[in-house]
Amino acid sequence: MFTLIDNIHRNRNLLVGTVFARLSWLQQDLLGDRKGCGIECRTMQLGTLTRLLNSTSLLNDSSWKDYRALSVAQLLAKLETAVCPTWYGMFDIKKHQHYYGHQLTHNPHECPPPGSAFHVTIKSIVDEVNRALRGLKITDYAKSAIESVNGAGKAIC
Repeated sequence: MFTLIDNIHRNRNLLVGTVFARLSWLQQDLLGDRKGCGIECRTMQLGTLTRLLNSTSLLNDSSWKDYRALSVAQLLAKLETAVCPTWYGMFDIKKHQHYYGHQLTHNPHECPPPGSAFHVTIKSIVDEVNRALRGLKITDYAKSAIESVNGAGKAIC
């Protein structure tokens, strides 16, 4: 029979594991050219992911199980602060007309949908964990608490 504390730890481990699994999948997708729209895009996202993992001291450790003291809230807050830098691609003169007297401007890089952008992927991880994260209700544990009290009472009698 699980106690309330056991259930809290089990849920935390499950959610932390979900975050690490999704970050690992993201890394593999970027390395395998399944995420990002080009080499520059993948490189920028991989760099951002590496910096994120380094800032949480996760880069040099192989297992999320080593992070027993890591709270889900702290991990999600760290994810939400991860921002892939804005960069500007090379201007392709063949695609654009150059008119004398008009200044050509570069637009910041934006990955096309669906979900290739780093912030979209990170937000989906945070959203997935937040959906799974719910406050514990006393009714979830009332039956086991009653059983443990009744069981303790029977042992005494």
